[in-house]
Amino acid sequence: ELSRQRNRYQYLFDLAPDGYLATDAGGIIQEVNRAAETMLNPGDIFSSEIDDIVCGFGIPQEFTDRLSALARAGEPLKWELRSTRGEALLLAQIIAARAGTSPNADESILWLIRDITGRKRAEDLGRIQRQLLETAIMEMPIAVSLIRGSDLTLQLVNPAYEAIAPGKN
Repeated sequence: ELSRQRNRYQYLFDLAPDGYLATDAGGIIQEVNRAAETMLNPGDIFSSEIDDIVCGFGIPQEFTDRLSALARAGEPLKWELRSTRGEALLLAQIIAARAGTSPNADESILWLIRDITGRKRAEDLGRIQRQLLETAIMEMPIAVSLIRGSDLTLQLVNPAYEAIAPGKN
């Protein structure tokens, strides 16, 4: 029964859409799922040092210092990182936490690596669209106001609106 459960969890680990890996307290990679291997380096990363891999994201000594702090304190750490591999851009969110918090706990560190490239691009696109809308409203020759939310809060008025209803913004 125990073997069957272990195999099931190993299968879930291997096929998870986010990257997962485990390192020892010194940062040597012990276990990697397929998503992490694909995101970080399609080659063999098993037994590599995590800081060698993550330094490709542009994290200097700060990474090693924070890894050491994590090993001591046990608080999860978060980073948002940017890396280019050839033509590809990867924006990743990395969360690292100790495997256990009890004094006898395993000293390994568990890592979640999530590709947030699509989310960041969507946020950037939304910001650009809002800026374009606001610019268009401000340049319109007719009175225009932008109202947002269920409380109908007046968010933006253009100069033509201000001319016919001064102080209403």
